[in-house]
Amino acid sequence: MAAPSSLLRGELYKADQMGAIFKLRWVELWAGGKGELRWGYPGPNAGTTDRGISDLSGATVSLGAEEWRGAEARFGFQVTPRSRPRTYFFQASSAEERRLWVDAIENVASPDVTRSNLGGGYRLIFMVRPQYPRPWGIDLGSAPGLPCVTVLEVAGEEARAVGLLAGDVVLTLGNTVLRTATVAQRAFREAPYGRVTMRLVTHNREVSSTSRQH
Repeated sequence: MAAPSSLLRGELYKADQMGAIFKLRWVELWAGGKGELRWGYPGPNAGTTDRGISDLSGATVSLGAEEWRGAEARFGFQVTPRSRPRTYFFQASSAEERRLWVDAIENVASPDVTRSNLGGGYRLIFMVRPQYPRPWGIDLGSAPGLPCVTVLEVAGEEARAVGLLAGDVVLTLGNTVLRTATVAQRAFREAPYGRVTMRLVTHNREVSSTSRQH
C-alpha cells in the first residue's frame, strides 16, 4: 500500500505569534482525521513539519492584505481554527498560489459546504515522466517579482505531445506548489515515474532568466 501523501505542499510565508514578522516556511495540508496544516523549515529539510494546526474542522479561512516586501509581492490570507482562539497569518507569492491554498484549506475545513472556487480557470496537463536517463525536456525559469515558474523552452517529446508551450506558467507539479525555480527543480527531480499532473495558470507572461533543463 502506498504511503499517504499531503493534499498540497509548498513554501509560504508565515507570521510569528504577534503577526508582524513573516518567515518562509515549508507548509503541508493533510486531509486525514480532522484535517491538518503543518509547517517547518524550507530548503534541504523541506518535508520536516514539526508544528501546525492539528484540527482544521470548521476553521475560517479569509483573504488578507496584498503588499510588497522589497521586490516581491505578497498575498495574505489567514486561518482561524474553531478549536483554538488564535489566527494564523500566511502570505503567498502570487494571487494564483493564494487562491490555490485558500480553496484547498476551505475544502478540508468544510467539505460539505458548496462554494464557488476562487481558483477556477486552471488548465491541467497529464504527462508521463520520461524513463531514466532521459530528461524531462522542459526548461523552466523564474525571476524576482515574478512568482511561479515559466516554461522557457519545450524540447522533450512527451512535453510536446501533451501541449506544453513556452510561456506557460506552471503552478503545481502533483501536489507541490512551484513557488520558485529552486522548488520546481526539486519537485521534478523527486517526481515518481509514470503519469504526473501539472496545473497551469491560464495567462502567460515572459520571463528572462538563466534556466536549467529538467
